[in-house]
Amino acid sequence: MALMINNNLFGENEEVEQQDQSSRFSHDLLVDEDEFSFRSSYIDEEEVAMLFERENMHLPRQDYLMRLQNGDLDPTHRRDSIDWIAKVVDYYDFGPLTAYLSANYLDRFASVNQLP
Repeated sequence: MALMINNNLFGENEEVEQQDQSSRFSHDLLVDEDEFSFRSSYIDEEEVAMLFERENMHLPRQDYLMRLQNGDLDPTHRRDSIDWIAKVVDYYDFGPLTAYLSANYLDRFASVNQLP
């Protein structure tokens, strides 16, 4: 019976010790989350302007759409490539952002390179 009492006491102490550690841990996380959310939610106007400037670096050339419409670039090749990208995204269960970025990279590549 003494063995049973010792096990109960040990178990109770262990639970109290774990609760103390978990409450300290969750408190630390709450402080870190608050600091992180404060830092990440604050963006000044200069940073926004820089993001808009960088966006222009990730667009196809300005004449790309006109070249597609005029027939300088074969739109069926682009459509076939986009279909292949969609199949890969579906097969590997990628998100829609992957499909969007892949099409963006394809358009940027095709707008600056001469394809056979």
